[in-house]
Amino acid sequence: MKLPTIEVKQIILGIVGVLIIFPVIGFLEYCWSWECWGGNKAWAVNRVANPGFVFKIPLIEYVNQMETRTQKEQADASSASKDLQEVKATIALNYHLRGEKSSRSLSEYWY
Repeated sequence: MKLPTIEVKQIILGIVGVLIIFPVIGFLEYCWSWECWGGNKAWAVNRVANPGFVFKIPLIEYVNQMETRTQKEQADASSASKDLQEVKATIALNYHLRGEKSSRSLSEYWY
């Protein structure tokens, strides 16, 4: 049984193909309608991406995914009044991140 031989030309074409395909794939990301992406270069937020396909510069520009759907936080609290009556409460807070303000949120609070 004869083993197949790999020529140097095939190896070079494979390496060149990988070097071309990886950056092309890195140029494109997809942003869902309930997400907001903040693009940043060197830790400085420079744009907010709208839903759909997002183009970016690979290895230089990064994107941060942030949830923009309404979220709920809930906390239970208990206490006692002056005359020793027990009080129990559940506090709920609904919130969401506004997409157009996400770059400010990202730059001021996370970096």
